[in-house]
Amino acid sequence: MAENPFLLTPGSMPVPRPEPAIVPTAAPPSRDLDRYIALPPSIESATHRIARPETAPTVVSPVVSPAVPPGTLLVAPEPEPEPAPLSLALVLPDGGRLAVDGPLVLGRDPAPPASAPAAQITPLDDSGKTVSKTHALLEPEGRGIRVTELHSTNGVAISSDGVRTVLAPGGDGIAPIGSVIELGSFTVLVEAR
Repeated sequence: MAENPFLLTPGSMPVPRPEPAIVPTAAPPSRDLDRYIALPPSIESATHRIARPETAPTVVSPVVSPAVPPGTLLVAPEPEPEPAPLSLALVLPDGGRLAVDGPLVLGRDPAPPASAPAAQITPLDDSGKTVSKTHALLEPEGRGIRVTELHSTNGVAISSDGVRTVLAPGGDGIAPIGSVIELGSFTVLVEAR
């Protein structure tokens, strides 16, 4: 039976073994200029390539603010001005154009509503007779026209981007540039002037 070096008999002490000697190398291996490093002979491996940057690292200098003398009042830059409101127009079925510079009441024989007594009165020539006497109030708003339905007989609808929205009696909606306002079967196109 072979002797097991890990088993000790009771009362015996292990035999100390000498520490392995570490032999220092004469000098660290030098780097090759072709971007290879040499490994010590004890490592069985191929030569390994290391990545080196081809250029020196870029040094970024910190941003230095100009010195502000004490007591100087700093003023925030002016905010960007809001774009000027667009001038809007309605293109009528006969090709005529109607400027919408302020409140405008459309109908066959319109009267201004109590909510806009100074509104411009604009009669429409509707051969189909689908436009009511006082049909709708139009007011420029931002990049479109606010349309208020004035309890007309045949209603008001706004068609924009393929979506048709029917306004409730007395309700309102926004008709953006390029949309069509339907007053009964009478249609007008909203455009920028």
